[in-house]
Amino acid sequence: MEPEKYQNTDLRIRAVGRDQVQQLLRMLRSAFPDATFSVEQSVEGERGTISYVLAGAGTHTGDIEGRPATGTKANIVVVASPIERGSGKQ
Repeated sequence: MEPEKYQNTDLRIRAVGRDQVQQLLRMLRSAFPDATFSVEQSVEGERGTISYVLAGAGTHTGDIEGRPATGTKANIVVVASPIERGSGKQ
């Protein structure tokens, strides 16, 4: 393993409401067009809310938040919480 090929980057992006979430998804799809995601965990909370942890991976081929494409594979974690069950509302 060659350490110089790996880089940890903490990129935290907050999205509140349907419009911001859709914008975030477009941004992720643009930066990582081959990304795939799976639900790693879901937790039901009070009043029917549900939280999700999604894990994904893709190739960083587009800019994201001012960071230029690197062409390297990236692991991506998305935490979405809380969402009202069945409504899509936060």
